[in-house]
Amino acid sequence: MEQAEETQKEATRLARENDEAKKLGESQTAQLEQREQNLRKELAEIQAGRAALAAAVDESARARYERLSRSKGENVVVGVHHGVCGGCHMKLPPQILVTCQGDKEIVACPNCGRILYYTRDMALAGEE
Repeated sequence: MEQAEETQKEATRLARENDEAKKLGESQTAQLEQREQNLRKELAEIQAGRAALAAAVDESARARYERLSRSKGENVVVGVHHGVCGGCHMKLPPQILVTCQGDKEIVACPNCGRILYYTRDMALAGEE
């Protein structure tokens, strides 16, 4: 008899814990769904902004960028640091470094084809 009462109390406690866990799971699911909606809305806004900005770019440069993004992924425009490409990490010829530093034209890595850029805070030559 006592054992049956204890078992009944234990079953009631476990049912209550189960309900609490179920409510917690439902609230977390609702929060995640709201977050997903917000992220989808933000993504749509960013994509619309990207389309507007891409329209302002020269057609040949945009086509080149799109082609590279399909083959190389997100890492299309990379920096030059210590004389190497930021994408393939291969040493670049001095003329490419000078052209890249001149910032007059779009420069591509001769090894991987990624678009290179250089800023003054980057080191051009390898440290000796």
